[in-house]
Amino acid sequence: MISICFRIAVIVAAYGTPLLSDALLDVPAPSNLPILFDSSNHLHRSLAYHPEQPARVEACVKALQEYQQESSCSRRLTLIDVSADTPGYEESDSEDSIRRQTISDAELEQARNVLLQIHDPSVVTNVEKRCQQSKQHRIDEGQDPLGFIGYVDDDTYLTTMSYDVCLRATATWMRAITWLYQQQKQNRDGGTTETSIPASAKSNGSLRHPTAMALTRPPGHHATHGMSNGFCLFNFAAAAAYHYQQLSTTAKISILDWDVHYGQGVADIVSKYPDTIRYASIHQSPAFPYMGTKREIRGNTLTIPMAAETTWRCGYETYLEEALNFLFASDHQPDLVIVCAGYDALDSDELASVSLNAADYGRMTRSLMGKIKESSGKKSVAFLLGLEGGYQLRHMAGGGNLQQAVVETVKALLEQ
Repeated sequence: MISICFRIAVIVAAYGTPLLSDALLDVPAPSNLPILFDSSNHLHRSLAYHPEQPARVEACVKALQEYQQESSCSRRLTLIDVSADTPGYEESDSEDSIRRQTISDAELEQARNVLLQIHDPSVVTNVEKRCQQSKQHRIDEGQDPLGFIGYVDDDTYLTTMSYDVCLRATATWMRAITWLYQQQKQNRDGGTTETSIPASAKSNGSLRHPTAMALTRPPGHHATHGMSNGFCLFNFAAAAAYHYQQLSTTAKISILDWDVHYGQGVADIVSKYPDTIRYASIHQSPAFPYMGTKREIRGNTLTIPMAAETTWRCGYETYLEEALNFLFASDHQPDLVIVCAGYDALDSDELASVSLNAADYGRMTRSLMGKIKESSGKKSVAFLLGLEGGYQLRHMAGGGNLQQAVVETVKALLEQ
């Protein structure tokens, strides 16, 4: 397969060191949709059963591989494994099915710098020290470096490798953002530098709104400026938004959170950027984190609580329209749209009681893409979806499971 390497330029940002120096994002042409995942995420796992488990990403990747094989979209969809050099993931027989591009040390350093900006530094350093000290203790005792540490709250666990997994997840979202920004820049400049895309890649016009997806875990949208909680150690969506603003200092960003639980962490962090970022959440109430209980706009955030048993036709479609109108208001035309893509509003998901089905996520994606096209004019708008919640993996689950909902999302993206 013909491929083109996107060498990311060294850009010095306001927060210090060069951005992703010498990093490569090798996206096969004419792929319009890179999907990044970390197969070494299994290093963050609970000893006992926990709904937030490595099988979530594994199931999604397997379903996307099957979709590639069954459809004509295979040349427009690229799975990119950014994992550490560790065993534990079974690669497909198809040599083009998964590309491997490990996150570099420079990317990890930059991700850490960003996390220290969006969180109170103690949030990052406490997790880092706890993991590193426990790992070193196990090594000193002649044990496997990978071990379970405990919990930071009732729901959020730590292993000796959790910091590494979450730092790599942050860098994954940031790598996707850098690629999207580079594509926007090429669209604006119309140049033919080494980051240019062949005409065949642009022929269907979808790269006018470059799109990427990050299938990472654990989720991040509950992590606030000052606290890890709700399965979430660090806030990846907020890190991605911050990173984009360092690349494009005048940019406006809209964040749609369709996870069934209110992403109070994103709302908390982006409230510090009232002029440039808007955040809208559609979530069940009452439900964890038992906040966002009123349908209201507060500054640059919109909360839309919904009742249990809400379906697409009976409520959700209207709520989504309201959220999109807020995120694409006449005085806020975004350059970047981020989706906190949780899939736990499925009727089959046991962590909530909303009644969407897998196909509804395709409808949601089409509505969002339609709004981007409608409001953007000739402007290139970047679009990043990142996995948050979604815990139903059982085959034949009524209304569909996580992996089916992810495939429906990807199908809708590839229609554009």
